[in-house]
Amino acid sequence: TCPGFVDLAWNRDVRMIYKKEYIIEEYNSSAKSLEEHQKVKWGSRESMMNRFSLAMERFDFGKPMEWLDVGCGTGAFQESAQGKFPTLRGLAIDLNPTLLGYARKKNNQNIDFKERDFLELKDRQFDLITCFGVLQKSNFSLEQFFVHARRLLKAEGCVLADTKHLDWNKFLEPNFTPEPIH
Repeated sequence: TCPGFVDLAWNRDVRMIYKKEYIIEEYNSSAKSLEEHQKVKWGSRESMMNRFSLAMERFDFGKPMEWLDVGCGTGAFQESAQGKFPTLRGLAIDLNPTLLGYARKKNNQNIDFKERDFLELKDRQFDLITCFGVLQKSNFSLEQFFVHARRLLKAEGCVLADTKHLDWNKFLEPNFTPEPIH
């Protein structure tokens, strides 16, 4: 048995939904790591920063907008984005108070860090919702994420998200070398 899983059953998206308490406990453990990327369970600092850079290339963070980051962890994405776009405003949420403590210590002006469950957020709308490194271990399914994100988006809003794909055939190719964490 696996106590972290909800009902120990696969959901419609062919992945597990985890209990909030399990997620918080797991990240309390990783938060003790010395390196920031290890605190949030990224394979390397480079892979973490590359993901943030790609997001900033794909979306104009420099225009006035309301940004929601789901699973903000230590606030590394906000720090990186505000380094390039100092007037950026937003809400960054995470389930883990320990990680949020690290985020709040950074000089992220105009970013509000809150301990919130994404599915319970209902009182605002956003131009951009980001969710990196979260969907593979969360307390909601992919379908729940996108349905709820749509409710929170303004009319011309955008979602930028990623996840690992369990059935990725590319891994079977003989000359393909994935990142070790995959």
